[in-house]
Amino acid sequence: MIMVRACGRSIVVTLFLLAITAAPAAAQANGCNASKLSATGKKCYAKVRCVGVAAAKGGAVDGQCLTRAETNFASAFAKADAKGTCSTSGDAATIEGKVDAHVQDVRDDLWTDEPAENDCAAAKLRAAGRKCSCKLRCQSAAARRGVAVSPLCLQRCESPFAAAFSKAEGKGGCTTSADAGTIETKVDAFVADVAADVQPSTTTTTTTTTTTTSTTIVPSCGNGVAEGTEECDDGNLSAGDGCSPTCELESVNPALCAGVPTGSGATLDAVLFQSGFVMPVHVAAPRLDPNRVFVVEQEGRIKMVKGGVTTTFLDITGKVACCGERGLLSVAFHPDYETNGNFYVYYTQNAPDPQPDGDLIIARYHATSADLGDPTSETILVTVPHTTFNNHNGGNLNFGPDGFLYAGTGDGGGGGDPAENAQNDAVMLGKLLRIDPTTGATTNWAKGLRNPFRFSFDRANGDIYIGDVGQSSWEEIDYGAGNPSGVNYGWDDMEGRHCFEPSTGCLTAGRTLPVLEYCNSAHSEAACSTFQPEKGQAVTGGFVYRGCAMPDLHGRYFYSDFYTAFIRSFMGVSGGNAQNLQNHTADLDPAGALAINNVSSFGEDARGELYIADYDGEIYKIVPGS
Repeated sequence: MIMVRACGRSIVVTLFLLAITAAPAAAQANGCNASKLSATGKKCYAKVRCVGVAAAKGGAVDGQCLTRAETNFASAFAKADAKGTCSTSGDAATIEGKVDAHVQDVRDDLWTDEPAENDCAAAKLRAAGRKCSCKLRCQSAAARRGVAVSPLCLQRCESPFAAAFSKAEGKGGCTTSADAGTIETKVDAFVADVAADVQPSTTTTTTTTTTTTSTTIVPSCGNGVAEGTEECDDGNLSAGDGCSPTCELESVNPALCAGVPTGSGATLDAVLFQSGFVMPVHVAAPRLDPNRVFVVEQEGRIKMVKGGVTTTFLDITGKVACCGERGLLSVAFHPDYETNGNFYVYYTQNAPDPQPDGDLIIARYHATSADLGDPTSETILVTVPHTTFNNHNGGNLNFGPDGFLYAGTGDGGGGGDPAENAQNDAVMLGKLLRIDPTTGATTNWAKGLRNPFRFSFDRANGDIYIGDVGQSSWEEIDYGAGNPSGVNYGWDDMEGRHCFEPSTGCLTAGRTLPVLEYCNSAHSEAACSTFQPEKGQAVTGGFVYRGCAMPDLHGRYFYSDFYTAFIRSFMGVSGGNAQNLQNHTADLDPAGALAINNVSSFGEDARGELYIADYDGEIYKIVPGS
C-alpha cells in the first residue's frame, strides 16, 4: 500500500509490503482477466436481452441477435488473451457454455407465452441480465486493480435489480415460476462460478518492511498531467504555446489534449455523467472550456453541469412552444465565447395571442458571467415561418470551421412535404442554413432535407454528417466532404436512395444520395439489411469522434435511433458508402438497472469526448471499456 501525505511543497511517501492471503492472481494477468470478466458480463446481458426482446414481442428468439452476442464475446475473449498470460482455468468455450446454461435457466424461470404478460416477463429478463453484467463488472474492476471485490459495487447492483423486478410486476400479472430472490440467487451463483474460472485466487505471504523518503515536487500545473480543473498541462509553465502558465487553454491546437490520459477504444462503456434532466434534447460545450457541459431541456431551459453540480444557465420557457417535436432544440457557443460571451439557441416560438405558435427562431444570447446566461439579451437573427404543422422543425445549430453558424431546418411538416418546401429555393424550410452570427445574414447552403434533427461537423476536416429523419420507409445519414454548398440531398423526390414522389421514375439527377440508410420499423424488404439489420423510426445523427481519451477511435462516426436506441458507428466513406460499420449497443449498455431508452442527441465536450442524451433524463459519457 502506498500512502501520500502532502507537506507544503514536499511529500512523504511510506511504502508498506503487507502479508496478503487469498489475493487475486498475478498483476500481469489483471488486464487479461478483467477484460474476460467484462466480456462475459456483456455476453450474459446481450443474450438475456435477446430473450427479453422475444418475450416482449411474444415470438421466437432472434437467431441473429444471439449470433451477434456470440461473435462479440469470442472477439473480446481473444483480444483479452492478447493482453498477456491469463490465469484463467476456463477457456472461451467453457465460459460460453456456462453463460448459455445460465441464460437458459433464467429463461425457463421467467419466460411466459401469455401475451398479456409479455411486458412483465421481458422487464424481468432485462433486470436479470443487467444484474449479471453489473456484478461481473465489479469483478472486472477488482481484477484490474488486483484487489478484493468491492461490497459497495456489488450492493449497487442489488438495489436496482430489486427495484426493476418490483416495477416489472406492475406491468401485469406475471405467472413466472421464480421470484426475485430465486433469480438473484441464481445470478450470484453464476457470477461466482465464472469469477472462479476467470480470476482464480492465489495465496502469497511477504515480509513486512517500511521505507520512508522525502522529496520536493513542483506544483501540479506543469507536471504534464491535466488534473482536477486544469484545462491542459503540457509539462511547462510557458505562455503562447496553447496551454497557459496556469494550465488554461489558450487555443484548441496544439494544447487541447495536453496532459489528458489516453486509453483504448477497442471496447467501450457508457457511464452515467449526470441525471435529473427533464426531456434533454442536446448536449454542447464552449470550445475552450473542458470543465463545463451544457444540456438543453426541451421545455426551454439550458442546464450547466460543472464539478458534478447541475444549475440553470438559461430559462426561456415563456418564449418556447413545447412539446412533441417542438421546443428549445439546441444551443451553440460562439468560437470566441470565452471573450465575447455569445451563444445561440434554436427554438419553436410561443407566439403572443392571437398569432399561431411554431415559427422557428434562431437567436443570439449573451452570458452575464461564465455560469449564467442573460434571458433578456435575446437578439433574433432568423425567423423561419412554420405554423401550419407542428412537426419537422429540424432543430440543430453548429458552428462550421469557416466561423459561420449553420442550422438544419425541417420541411414544414405534415408528411410527404405537401408544400414542396425542401426543393423550393425561395423558402428556408428543408434546408441547411448558413448564418452570419453577427448580422444574421442567411443563405440556403444546401437543400432537399426532410427533418435534419441532428447534424455535425468533423473537427478534423470540416466534413458534414446529417442524420435526416425519414418518412415511413428509410432513415438516412447524409455526408458532404468539406461541407460543399449547393448540395441537394434529394427529399422529397427521394427518400434515402429510393424514389418517393413519384414512387418510380423520380428525379435523381443532381441528388446526393445518403452514405447509409436503414429501414423504418413499418417497412420490410430484402434491402433492409444492406447496411444494418436493426430497424428504427427516427435516426439520431451524432459526431465523428476526435476526443483525447481514445485516439484509436479518431474518425469513427457515431449515430443512433430515437426509438430503437441502438448505438452504431462507421469510419470513413468510400464510393458513396459508409465503411467499417460497428454495433456498440451491447458495449454501451449501462451497468445495473440503468438503460439508454431514447437517444435524443449525442454531444461533444470541449475535448471532443462524446455524450449520449437519453430523453428519460440521463446523460451518459462514452469512455474506454473495462
